[in-house]
Amino acid sequence: MSIEEEILNSSKTVAIVGLSPKKDRPSYRVGSYLKEYGYRIIPVNPAAEEIIGEKSYPDLSSIPGKIDVVDISRRSEDVVPIVEEAIKIGARFVWMQEDVTNDEAAELAREAGISVVMNKCMRKMHMKINGIVEPEEEILRTSKTIAVVGLSPKEDRPSHEVAEYLQQQGYRVIPVNPKATEILGEKSYPDLLSIPEKVDMIDIFRRSEDVGPIVDQAITIGAKSIWMQEGVINEEAAGLARNAKLLVVMDKCTLKEHQRMVQQQE
Repeated sequence: MSIEEEILNSSKTVAIVGLSPKKDRPSYRVGSYLKEYGYRIIPVNPAAEEIIGEKSYPDLSSIPGKIDVVDISRRSEDVVPIVEEAIKIGARFVWMQEDVTNDEAAELAREAGISVVMNKCMRKMHMKINGIVEPEEEILRTSKTIAVVGLSPKEDRPSHEVAEYLQQQGYRVIPVNPKATEILGEKSYPDLLSIPEKVDMIDIFRRSEDVGPIVDQAITIGAKSIWMQEGVINEEAAGLARNAKLLVVMDKCTLKEHQRMVQQQE
């Protein structure tokens, strides 16, 4: 068993030093992912009171309970004092995220009997070990028909640009807009329930507070996935979708994620 497997399989509590409250930061993505998979996440960030629904602490020494893993999302030159704190509180493991490397700190940890991982993403390693595919990639690879809710007929709108791009990539795009009869050469429907054919992905360009009824309709018609575009976040609706076994992506652009996936293949 690799050290990465040992850490991920035997740990329950992860203190993430440098966990950002900003959803577009890698540390936030790591923390929210690990929380979703059952780990207890303790944010360590003196500039925040709460992150991903958990109380944030100013430093490791302030945390009242036992810590299994200290996950470090800070600059490499800042790591030594963090490892010294990790030793003092009796942490079992130290994990330095991608691009975080400090041999001096790693040696200090090992001398104290703490196992160390450097320059690796905890989220990606968990996915690799457990055979988990990124939901964004799985949705984009397996979907053929996409209903775009809130697709605008105006060419300068993000929804129009994204839908046109998806068409160009070979997806069948079905507009859902009660104020239009046709967009991008396709018939527009007033709602998801009116679409007469099978739909794989529901791509949502609506306000966050409007997402719930759309997800309800998506479940009713048997869609496979929900994709909420950048700026669209509704945890309650996402939970409903996941409970119905739909894949969910929030606050991300399908165009950007598709381009990223293609670039990784090159």
